[in-house]
Amino acid sequence: MGMHIWYRLALDEQATFAEAIAKITELHRFARTVGFLGADGIPAVSEIEIGDATAAWRPTHTVKRKLGNHREQHVHVPAMEWVGFSTLPGIGTESAHFGLARYPEAFRPTGRQSQIITSTKRLRDGSIEPDPSPIAMPTEIVVVGAKGWSGWSGFCKTHYANRYGLDHFLHCHLALIQLLDYANELGIVEYVSDDGGYWESRSKDVLVANLEKIDRIVAAFVGAINDQIGETAEESGHVVISPIANAPDFEYLEAEGRAVLAAREGPLRRA
Repeated sequence: MGMHIWYRLALDEQATFAEAIAKITELHRFARTVGFLGADGIPAVSEIEIGDATAAWRPTHTVKRKLGNHREQHVHVPAMEWVGFSTLPGIGTESAHFGLARYPEAFRPTGRQSQIITSTKRLRDGSIEPDPSPIAMPTEIVVVGAKGWSGWSGFCKTHYANRYGLDHFLHCHLALIQLLDYANELGIVEYVSDDGGYWESRSKDVLVANLEKIDRIVAAFVGAINDQIGETAEESGHVVISPIANAPDFEYLEAEGRAVLAAREGPLRRA
């Protein structure tokens, strides 16, 4: 919950491992120039990591297959070759990871590489949304479908950098946009989605307005959930923890957020 920048990198399937390494190496060089700050002993930009099928750790691509009856098979496919690095735009943000990886066309999972996930979604009337998927058995071999060089599906929450001041938030958010702009120049951006609207608008006014709006909505949700948990649950430690709850104007933000949501979807109900 909060403002994120979502992105995916990609490279033509005909590109060699050396070409993928060259692209990420250049992006890594530029990452050191955009002003990422790091925090709490975490470096602003990590060293590049390069690996193949012999590496102890490898990024994974998750293949999902519907099995019916609200079940999905999730198969975590490790990369054959990969290169990437991590960044931390600044205190209050999440880490942002950048890399390219190549996966096999088909994969036979073992152990925890294959999981069966059961989940349901309740509709507004309280009923469970039907699952129209036909009943199927988990497969032993999955078709991966990740052709060429796929980026690690990336996202970075910048929202709570605002707890350290608006200027700090703008510095972190815009530094990440600057790095994605350069990745786009390198020809390795598949898509970018910016909750703040800056990627599309290039307007700080739009970004700040969206930040303020999301601040209010997050405060309203956090307040409503904690209200419904009740005092007994709260005394036992079951309470929603969110950095926004420590904001000196939290109650004002919560009230404003409830007004926004009431105008859009109907009021949040209190316990």
